Amino acid sequence: MARRILTDYSTEDLSLSQAIVILGAGVIAALCGTFSDSIWFSAVEGEVYAMSLTFTAIVFWAILQWEEAADQPYADRWLLFIAFMIGVSIFVHWLNLLCVPAMTFIYYFRRYKTTWRGIATAFGLALVILGFIYSIIITKLVGMAASLELMLVNGFGLPIHSGVVLFVVLLATGFYFALRTTYQRRKVALHNALLGILLIIIGYSSIVATVIRSNAEPNIDMNSPRDVVSLAAYLNREQYGTRPFLTGYDYTAQVVDVKNIGTKYARVDGKYVEAGQKIDYVYQGKEMFFPRIYDQSHKDNYEKWLGLRKNEKPTYADNLTFFLKYQIGHMYFRYLMWNYVGRQNDEQGLGGIKDGNWLSGIGFLDSMRLGNQSNLPEDWKNDEARNTYFFLPLLLGLLGLIFHWYNDRKHAVVLTLLFFFCGLAIIIQGNSPPIEPRERDYIFAGSFWAFTIWIGLGVVAIYDMVRKAADGSAAIAAAIPVLCLVAPAVMAWQGWDDHDRSGRFAARDFAANYLNSCAPNAIIFTQGDNDTYPLWYAQEVENIRRDVRVVNLSLLGVDWYIEQLRRKVNDAAPVPMTLKSEHVRGTRRDVVYYSGDENAPAAPMSLQDMMAFIANDKVSLAPGKDDVNFFPTKQIRFATDIAKVKASAATRTRNRKPHSARIAMVAQQK
Repeated sequence: MARRILTDYSTEDLSLSQAIVILGAGVIAALCGTFSDSIWFSAVEGEVYAMSLTFTAIVFWAILQWEEAADQPYADRWLLFIAFMIGVSIFVHWLNLLCVPAMTFIYYFRRYKTTWRGIATAFGLALVILGFIYSIIITKLVGMAASLELMLVNGFGLPIHSGVVLFVVLLATGFYFALRTTYQRRKVALHNALLGILLIIIGYSSIVATVIRSNAEPNIDMNSPRDVVSLAAYLNREQYGTRPFLTGYDYTAQVVDVKNIGTKYARVDGKYVEAGQKIDYVYQGKEMFFPRIYDQSHKDNYEKWLGLRKNEKPTYADNLTFFLKYQIGHMYFRYLMWNYVGRQNDEQGLGGIKDGNWLSGIGFLDSMRLGNQSNLPEDWKNDEARNTYFFLPLLLGLLGLIFHWYNDRKHAVVLTLLFFFCGLAIIIQGNSPPIEPRERDYIFAGSFWAFTIWIGLGVVAIYDMVRKAADGSAAIAAAIPVLCLVAPAVMAWQGWDDHDRSGRFAARDFAANYLNSCAPNAIIFTQGDNDTYPLWYAQEVENIRRDVRVVNLSLLGVDWYIEQLRRKVNDAAPVPMTLKSEHVRGTRRDVVYYSGDENAPAAPMSLQDMMAFIANDKVSLAPGKDDVNFFPTKQIRFATDIAKVKASAATRTRNRKPHSARIAMVAQQK
């Protein structure tokens, strides 16, 4: 891009000064990308985002290579390479797909005369391609294979995986004849399009590793996608539910009913059995366009962000205010400023002035937003995560953005699309709730990486301002990138201490302490990812206390996790279960309701009898319903060895006597 601007789109060779500036701009952009807070964080995390960003860089570099060679024979091989890389990247993360709109416009600008109608058509086509890859290749293709699998296995009694084998044969045969026909009839564009789709599918076929791994029964097997039917549910993210996008209700709407939207299946004894219904909620009220305040469980947080009184009805203006203030401002531009202006600390920001805000290091500007910064406690001032860049990277990037739009409008459109779709488009589609388990800046790494290209062009912009006075001087050309090195230098200097992971073993040590505090062959209960993953790491990687069984309560409500608890893991025995597999398969007993009446037992019911009652469909099914179980009493008795309880730490207190309310259940001497 810089070469096109400096040579005015001519084919003349670069001068020495121009070459120095372009190489220097590339170095500045690369270093700013390296030391950007979110990108750096991803690079040292055991997560998918660093590799996903690598694929993003590869496909964007490849489309620029195609652009340079578009008039040469066989140049379209670059497009086929991109298709294959997109397919492979899907197995890592789907964010790579967001490069498609930018790449579509590079193709359009290179091949066609630019018109407003053409721009609109190109944008529409980009969305169609994006939707085709996401909806058809990623989900529907596997869904069609799953449907064929169900038909052959359940309908015709064929072995498991018969439908998958037939589907692959039919798909390969179809592509063979389609490619052969288009080649013979010299339909070049259609032939290349089919090749591109095929290469995406070939790259995407790496997803089969998930099924192979699951069938090997590893100790950690999230979602247990053992076959194409469970893989389809896994890829559709059925475990996570959905968020409204274009239409929906606000958080005050009441659920009045549920509707069935599909059937769940479970693999049992060589067949797929029905395991319940997939449901969606039916709300009472008027739908709104573009709902942003939708989650009833976050009612208090919505009111906080919008400044509403308790139980005050939100308006549509409040809906848009939340979108702009929280989703755009707090959940995107705050992160952008972290990367190129500075960061207050690494505490999660919840809207207050103490934690998680952006910070420039320019006193009077920061004080206007966050209060007086001169009299802070020493531990706040010396916080390793307190990074200040004095706006230098941001200003250089904004200069490059303006320069780019003024001198190279077409490529500025391309880069803006990359910046938008890898950032703000994720916000719009993701529809963030008013609080997250952690800061989510890492999902926007592609957008921040795109901004670093503008930082590099900012170097070119400065050279362009002085090149007439410089009169081709290589020394002046070299001085400009050297001076601009201050931007990545201050980012590296400020960010090194909080991104340097050497010597950091807190998560591992906490996990080891938790595990080592347990009795031999104990069960330790955890809640959520942050509690669980360090324990899994300590056991699986460092072999710490592999006799302790970790049970994640967040997953205990899904059947595949319950089934995994039934088998031995490492040195830990299976978790004893009262309910059998068929009792909890699919949606069975997702909820067990209380339904007491005059026939309810008068005396407390033992926990063992209660579980036996719930497990017995002959007595625990609600009258007139064949899928709703109930329990008859709230009075539960749990057999306990009182002597052991008194001798344990369960009833010990410091500086006060034991309280009888500590024992919630009715104790009974064995």
